[in-house]
Amino acid sequence: MIENLHNSQYVYGGWGKLFGCWYKPDLNSTAIEIVPRWPFLSPNGAIETDHIAFRKRFGDRDYLRSPKYLKEEQLLFYTYYAAIPLPIRSLVAPFRQDAWLLLDLIWQVPSFAQFFDQEVRKNNGHFVIAVLALSEAHDKRRGDRRRLALEIMEKKRPQVIKMLRRKVGHARSFIKALNKVSKLNMPPDFYEDLLKASIDAHRSRALSSMRGIDDESLGWVLELPRELLIPKYIAALCGSLGENDNLGALAINFNNIPTDLKCQVLDALNNARDQIHVLRLAERWSNRIYERMQFPKPPLKPHPQLVPLSSAIMMRQEAVRMQNCLSGLIGDVIDGRVYFYRWNRPDPVNLKIKRISKPGGHPAWELASAFGFGNAPISPEDFFRAAVIVRSVIPPSHNEPVPVTSSKQPNHRELQILNEPSFV
Repeated sequence: MIENLHNSQYVYGGWGKLFGCWYKPDLNSTAIEIVPRWPFLSPNGAIETDHIAFRKRFGDRDYLRSPKYLKEEQLLFYTYYAAIPLPIRSLVAPFRQDAWLLLDLIWQVPSFAQFFDQEVRKNNGHFVIAVLALSEAHDKRRGDRRRLALEIMEKKRPQVIKMLRRKVGHARSFIKALNKVSKLNMPPDFYEDLLKASIDAHRSRALSSMRGIDDESLGWVLELPRELLIPKYIAALCGSLGENDNLGALAINFNNIPTDLKCQVLDALNNARDQIHVLRLAERWSNRIYERMQFPKPPLKPHPQLVPLSSAIMMRQEAVRMQNCLSGLIGDVIDGRVYFYRWNRPDPVNLKIKRISKPGGHPAWELASAFGFGNAPISPEDFFRAAVIVRSVIPPSHNEPVPVTSSKQPNHRELQILNEPSFV
């Protein structure tokens, strides 16, 4: 079957003759074999020939479909794909971007169909898909793809992995990890990252303790400091509790906290009873960590009505006093993205100052929001007054404070200001 699109051409070899796909960038060029990555089957093996399927094939090219021959084209493609036995279509269909490649391997090595069916029943086919990804099989020549299919079937699994990655000393941990992958259609980079984690002794132990592995959990295993590769902690990060800021704060700030505090955190997490307990510990220890970390210097010049909330203790005290969520935003301040002030007046207001970039790449600050007791909004007139005050005390951009991480506690005067009455 031949498909002409503008000046290019696709030639599709039939299942009963020579299955494959050849592409000509223009009609006068030599055809080159390609292994399509576009999905052409629904997950249950049904044939897709509608306009959406067409756009999936050529989404990056401005090809227009001929409305005159649309029905004829759909019928031809339906007939072409229908020649592939339904059991084989159903077998490869769930592996959307690899479906054509799997069909190619089955056509070249018919016994590969039964082998892959057993693999799917055993571990959702992840070993085969991983080998195809690691070997970049889509880009191999036809004969090399056939040899790869035979090697996957005939050689022991560790041998196959070592054949692809000679520096891999122990492939068994990677193979065991593949049996825990919980999703289909993982991108090729996922298998590269899983191999990278499985050959690291510390991260491999973390993988072995997990019930299921997906892209999110693998990301945490790769990014966490080795000391924090604690099963219950990783489970909390990857579960519904993973949305909690305190859990992530421990991971982000762990390398910057003093050694004695690290030991206490690790001892507490290793002895946690369950994920709920991990969550409580994370809240407790993230607060202690913030107390030991110095805030960036206040970004605005001093003003009699503006009190910078320049420590974790001051922000938590202000959160209690103003009944708002300031205590949950401490990490954003330490990261240098925002800063908070109290605007002293009969009805105090908290101001959020946001770091921005000006033309030329110079950092600067501006008033992002203002809120009263219980996060209540203030009037437009009051917001304008606050903006005028902030603008009057913004220093030149070259004097921008740089966030630092070292130990400092708020001085007595800073704590006293928070407890004094407010006056205009």
